[in-house]
Amino acid sequence: MPQFAVGEFRPIAEGCWVAQVDPEGANIGLVAGSESAVLIDAGSSPAHGLAIREAAEAVAGVPL
Repeated sequence: MPQFAVGEFRPIAEGCWVAQVDPEGANIGLVAGSESAVLIDAGSSPAHGLAIREAAEAVAGVPL
């Protein structure tokens, strides 16, 4: 089975990013404000969700 990986979050607008997760090829959205952020799609398992959350918080600089 191919290994799960979170791609780089790419900016698409001020405070908005998109990343691709593999092997599914699904897109994940991230929107951040000054105090918190929201993640659109958290993966398909708790382990995927944790990896995505860690990557998203590192980019957003605020908690989800």
